[in-house]
Amino acid sequence: MRLSYTMSSIIRKPKNGFTLVEVLVYIFGLVLLVGAISGFLYYVYGWYRAVTVAPRADQVAISLITKLEYDLHSGSTISTITSASSAQGSTTIVSTVNSVSTTTTYALVGNRMTWQQNGGPIEYLTPSDISVTGFYLTKLTTPESTAVRFEIDLSYDSSHATTTTAYDGLAILDQSYQ
Repeated sequence: MRLSYTMSSIIRKPKNGFTLVEVLVYIFGLVLLVGAISGFLYYVYGWYRAVTVAPRADQVAISLITKLEYDLHSGSTISTITSASSAQGSTTIVSTVNSVSTTTTYALVGNRMTWQQNGGPIEYLTPSDISVTGFYLTKLTTPESTAVRFEIDLSYDSSHATTTTAYDGLAILDQSYQ
């Protein structure tokens, strides 16, 4: 049996796969597709954050004010009151219910509002991406009662700028006139 091979039969191989050029074209196309999808997701995330950060700051402020007003309403005296326009400031509220005294401290530490009751653990009341840039307290005293006027300034990044919003309130210490 004699084998006869020609040069063209040795060089010619059946086409069972892709050529290197075809593989490179497909990889380039996939890279473009992944880049376009990544860019779109980045844009959508930025838009979502810009749209939701202001309502989120409002929710943080409402939660903070509600907690502060509740503690002030249940209070009988205010031991310490310090306003802050920088990274520090605090107020201590003492309330007595059925001869049980409770001491609650609100403090501005490192642009975050903290809360502590009876020397227990310190809890952060604001998230790290929303800064408390001002915590102003004014004690108002009349012969009949004691009240506290407060203003809390929250700052957050929104669409290439920092936005600061002031939230204020007034709370009468219910136990101050009973």
